[in-house]
Amino acid sequence: RPPRSTLFPYTTLFRSDTVTEVDSNAGIFITMNPAGKGYGGRSKLPDNLTALFRAVAMSKPDNELIAEVMMYSEGFQHAKALAAKLVAVFELSRQLLSRQQHYDWGLRALKTVLRVGGQLIHQQKKSGEVSHALEEQVLIKALRVNTLSKLTHSDTAAFNALIGDVFPGAEVRDVAYEELEAAVRQVLAEEKLEALPLQIRKVMQFHEACQQRMGVVVVGPSGCGKSTIWRLLHKANAKLGRKIPTYVMNPKAMPREQL
Repeated sequence: RPPRSTLFPYTTLFRSDTVTEVDSNAGIFITMNPAGKGYGGRSKLPDNLTALFRAVAMSKPDNELIAEVMMYSEGFQHAKALAAKLVAVFELSRQLLSRQQHYDWGLRALKTVLRVGGQLIHQQKKSGEVSHALEEQVLIKALRVNTLSKLTHSDTAAFNALIGDVFPGAEVRDVAYEELEAAVRQVLAEEKLEALPLQIRKVMQFHEACQQRMGVVVVGPSGCGKSTIWRLLHKANAKLGRKIPTYVMNPKAMPREQL
């Protein structure tokens, strides 16, 4: 417990036989995540707890301002112009691309792109000065890394065209994993499988998704190669000396709570 101070007076709360000292300058904030149909596994805060707090509602976040502040904090020098373009890509994608259950063009996905962009810009700054064109290139790279793996085949072409319209003349480069890609090609040869560029690209995208998230779902129709993709990545990592424990189970063999 911190010592008493004249700068931070404490309010004493009495409840049953315990005494708790609370800093009067402290605040408790609860984010009320929606517990609707589209948000599985969430429950509402009980009414008796809700009554103890003052409700504050936000109808719509200012994504452009949030992106600008986050980009400045990550080290971007031209955050104002780049934030406007990034938010424009998300808005246009929501309007023009197809409706899919797993698509997310909200603040959560925007923040993920900015976090990846921050990691890439830190790497660039270690090697020298960063220009406006290079910052734009880094942001496009982060946007593609986070988005392309989720898009359907037809939406991929539309999304690439959108990036070309919003970032005219910008050089587009993806994050390269030369060592891992060489290992994947080696595994393909050993398994006597054809080295298809699209499949190799999907393996790289799956690897990128695993680096960014705690949970990744591979979606697609039967026979499209979902199992092949994760097995290729698993064997390629094994060739590079990375041990990845794998547990294969049938989710229908047990209740959801047990799983």
